Amino acid sequence: MKFTNTIALLASASSAIAAPLEARHNPAKPFELDISFSNSPLNGPIQASNGSFWIGKKASTSCPSNISPCPPSTNTSFISSGDGKLFLNAEVPGGQQVYIRPDGLLTYTIPHSAAMPAGSQISGFEISPLNQVGKFYDYWLCSEDATDKAYRIWLEYRDENGAVKQNGFTGKNACTMVSLLAKDVKEGFAAWEYN
Repeated sequence: MKFTNTIALLASASSAIAAPLEARHNPAKPFELDISFSNSPLNGPIQASNGSFWIGKKASTSCPSNISPCPPSTNTSFISSGDGKLFLNAEVPGGQQVYIRPDGLLTYTIPHSAAMPAGSQISGFEISPLNQVGKFYDYWLCSEDATDKAYRIWLEYRDENGAVKQNGFTGKNACTMVSLLAKDVKEGFAAWEYN
């Protein structure tokens, strides 16, 4: 009898449909991107600075003197278009779009311009139900040299011959693979513009 009850219970449990995961982040709201890697002392949100994204550098922002009040501009936050495109949470007219350069560097457009190199990738930054951003990309944090405390974000890619490339590694620095996780921040612009 116990055996029959166990079989019935197992059959009932295996026929149950798993509920879909619900996203913890609302893509309509601003968020920061934290790095995630269990075996690394590197942590915290990434910052936009001088055209790249970094761990270990402060956000590089500016605000014209005729704008008052200027957004706080102490950290980098993002907004999602909902269709895989990612933008800096900047108030500057026209916005600033995040993209991947053809050489694999994660970067963003300069203020007042949508210009980017031919062959740049502008999509694929969807936010998964577990808050992972661009889960099909391989992100790398690479130091500028062996002693540097600042790490820039690069992406692995395949070149025109199908070879895997990761241009952040120079042979004289350190690189580690990470994930990027969306974490909600307060609403409102984070900066007028990122430099």
